[in-house]
Order: sequence, then structure tokens, then C-alpha cells
Amino acid sequence: MLDGAVKRLEGTLEPEEIDPDISISSPAFIPDDYISNDSERLFYYKRLSAVKDDEELLTISAELKDRFGDIPEPVGALIELIELKITMKRLGVEKAEFKLKKALIVFSENSRFYDRFPPEGRVEIYTEALEPLDEARRFLDKLIKKKKERRPEKSSQRSL
Repeated sequence: MLDGAVKRLEGTLEPEEIDPDISISSPAFIPDDYISNDSERLFYYKRLSAVKDDEELLTISAELKDRFGDIPEPVGALIELIELKITMKRLGVEKAEFKLKKALIVFSENSRFYDRFPPEGRVEIYTEALEPLDEARRFLDKLIKKKKERRPEKSSQRSL
């Protein structure tokens, strides 16, 4: 248990595979008038739900645009939501809620950020200027940037 706490603080403990629970109030879906065939629409929902990284998401987005035309707002919102979910998985976020001008982000106990946001790894973000989703994205992007800056460089020299 102590070893896990030390590794979490050092940032060397890998968070368990988390599927963040995200609650938003804006529409994020594939409309019938964008992909009219039900089985094709279901196919893209399955592909989008299985995306593991930003590159794969970009590939599917480009494919949607190529096959069905410009991406409508609800599909764009769905893609942004999946992009946010990828970021949340990297940081060990287990839950996020976005309502009006407030965002709530809850980190997993195994996330290196859990102890940085007491109580219980919770961060509440209030905003007047931006949508809470955009403000939360900016906050998480800053954490990723800090995480990359703190990662120790691997030595290129071998010990003999």
C-alpha cells in the first residue's frame, strides 16, 4: 500500500484502465440525416466507442467527412467528447460532469493527481467566459503538459 502511494506521488504508477463516466448537457450524436443507414451509423458508433488514441480518432473523423460530407455540430461534439475521454483516461479521471457554468472532475485513487486535489481527488471548475467543457479541456491539457515536463529523461548511456 505504501509502495503504491509512493509510486503514485512519483508518477510511476500506471492508472488502471478506466472508462471515464462523462455527463454533459449538450447533444453529441450521429444524426439520421448525416448517416441515414442504421447499420452504418451503428458501425461508426462502435468504432468511435473503441477509439484508443487521438490518431485513430482523426482517421475516423477524416473518413466520416470523406464519406458523408462536412461534419455536423452534434457529430463534432461527439468527436470532441471522445477526444476528451482519451485525455481523461491518460490522466486517470474516473468521472466528469459538465453543467451550465460548472465542471466537476474526479480522479481515480490510482491517478498521480488524486492527492493533489483534496478532498477525494475532486476538482470543481467554475467559468463565466467559456463553456465548462472547454475550460475543463484547458485544465486537463495543462496537467498533461506538466506530466510530460516532469517525466525523467531516459539516459542514453549504458552502464558497464
